[in-house]
Amino acid sequence: MFDISPDIILKTRARISEQTNRDDKLISNATLNRYTAALDHVFQVAIRQYNWADRNPVRMIDKLKEPQGRTRSLSVEELPRLLEACRASKNTSLETIVLIGVTTGMRYGEIMQLTWDRVFLEKGFVIIEETKNGERRAAHLQPQIVGRLAALREGRELSISWVFPSKDGQKPLDIKSAWQRARKSAGLVDFR
Repeated sequence: MFDISPDIILKTRARISEQTNRDDKLISNATLNRYTAALDHVFQVAIRQYNWADRNPVRMIDKLKEPQGRTRSLSVEELPRLLEACRASKNTSLETIVLIGVTTGMRYGEIMQLTWDRVFLEKGFVIIEETKNGERRAAHLQPQIVGRLAALREGRELSISWVFPSKDGQKPLDIKSAWQRARKSAGLVDFR
């Protein structure tokens, strides 16, 4: 650890930046900053807990500039088109899933990972355990969604805990293809 210098970290970061990810795109500055943050943490633990190092070379280099976050939302004209495309989908859960996302701000993974023990229809909310920032939170449900979820819960097989299960009930439903078709059918560009 004593041999690792800011220069070594910078050269390694530059070498990684020339590599591509699974989508065949160059590794982003955000990803490089996350790698650097992980190394920073390693050094902090080594210094504080084990006394294996006396300095943290990561703290001597600047973070890379990252782009600002996305701000794309649906327009008043786009939302009805999207919901119509979802209703027309062969996937009967797609419209409900999209409505949950649009009205609660829940992320795709949060919706798909929902289990019935986290759904409180009587009180009109769900608990999200695995959030992006690691903090547990509640999302309030619109009455229309409460009704849809009540119908799903009534017709479900009791041994399946997922709110939106796959056919075999062993994992969450995969709606990626249905979502892409609905998005395309609604004419939505650059919307996730």
